[in-house]
Amino acid sequence: MSCLAPRHLLRPISRLRTLSRRSYSSQPDLSALPLSVREWMDTLTSAPPRINKDLVDLSRAQAIHATLPTRSGHEEAFGEKGGRRPEMGEELGKGWTLCYHWDMGSVQDLGEDGTSRSFNAPPPYTRRMWASGSFSFPHSTSTSQKPLSIGDTSVETTRISKIEYKPKKDLVFVHQEKVYKREDSREGLVNEKRVHVFRRPVEKADSNSKTDFNARARAVPPSTSSITAEARPPPSSSSSSPPPPSQPNPDRTFQFRFTYTPTPSHLFRFSALTFNGHKIHYDPIWTREVEGHPNIVVHGPLTALLLMECVGRWIEENLDRSDSQRVDPKKGAAALRHYEYRAVSPMYADGNPITFYGRYLPAPEVSEDAREGSEARERQMEVWAEQGGTVGMRGMATIGL
Repeated sequence: MSCLAPRHLLRPISRLRTLSRRSYSSQPDLSALPLSVREWMDTLTSAPPRINKDLVDLSRAQAIHATLPTRSGHEEAFGEKGGRRPEMGEELGKGWTLCYHWDMGSVQDLGEDGTSRSFNAPPPYTRRMWASGSFSFPHSTSTSQKPLSIGDTSVETTRISKIEYKPKKDLVFVHQEKVYKREDSREGLVNEKRVHVFRRPVEKADSNSKTDFNARARAVPPSTSSITAEARPPPSSSSSSPPPPSQPNPDRTFQFRFTYTPTPSHLFRFSALTFNGHKIHYDPIWTREVEGHPNIVVHGPLTALLLMECVGRWIEENLDRSDSQRVDPKKGAAALRHYEYRAVSPMYADGNPITFYGRYLPAPEVSEDAREGSEARERQMEVWAEQGGTVGMRGMATIGL
């Protein structure tokens, strides 16, 4: 029996990406979808990329800094460097592009739920949630690439790479791909993917219980109500490794732990910074009676950004030094190269804290010669956020050493 894969499964990655653009046409039976939805899918996936220029202005960068609990007000957790306000010419914080390149449609163009309808599914798929995404930073692997910095003019290119329909759960997923470049640069400095999920309205919202959006996830490790950050040495490749987050183990180690309590004011600020009018983040009546949530919802991208912030602050405090046991000075400073995340369950501004965790995965076993000759050493860190015994988001960060 041959062990080789069929030829049709051996397509190059670039070819697979090309095919994915109109992949909805090969999905299972779409006849259950209204004609308006099928026409919308065809229109969106065949549309040309959208170009949006924006100035990476200092005022907005400082407003982001003042809003993120990982930057302002918690210097005892992440050190003085995290608490210093950004200045002109400095590198823009990783993930902060979320707060630039606003969709500047008029108020009259917003959906009933307050969201921009640029990429929204048509009725009956009117409930929108941020499902997952990723960030890649190509400049982190090249010393010749200057990162996107405050004062630059940034050019964002957005295209819809794929629309998926899941008939079993009656869900529509819209995949966006974004590339951010400096106006005077041909190369992408930040690559981002965003996935939104759309579903039908709830028949009857129950304000006393969480809807099917909030399927329970296993909570590990237990939460804490204090604001702390803990740096522990990464486990060696020879040491026994704790199990992944999907397996409960309250005794496993982690590199950082950070806790903060979201408030309506905090969510309002982030909505303003992202030019996002989605009512689930500020209107408790709409959230309960229309969307079926027990309280206003913490933004998915805010949670994703805070997890990435925790990784970045931990790198600065623990890896960004000329320490032979941490970073080889000949290879430069450690940097976040790639980060991906997936929302597991909504989290709320209901007075309960959210705790963010990060833990190194075991280093891959390589020979000494390979280790010395590698120009791009990497380690992976799993990250997650939990609130009240429920994991709300999971992610994976790739750190270049």
